Amino acid sequence: MTTSKSYAPSDLLDTSEVSDYAKIAVSTLANWRVSGQGPAFCRIGKRAIRYRFSEVEKFIEASTAAVAA
Repeated sequence: MTTSKSYAPSDLLDTSEVSDYAKIAVSTLANWRVSGQGPAFCRIGKRAIRYRFSEVEKFIEASTAAVAA
């Protein structure tokens, strides 16, 4: 049985946590950062990439397509 971790809106997630949560490949997240797509992220220092959980949720919500009945 797998348990999903619960995040607060202000939590900072690293790339692998976002990948696990959203089921998106780490390489896809990297490509999206370069091309200006994907969820908003923070660069802390020279190398640390972090995503605020609320931004990941916002990106998923904006990416949700409505299906016409």
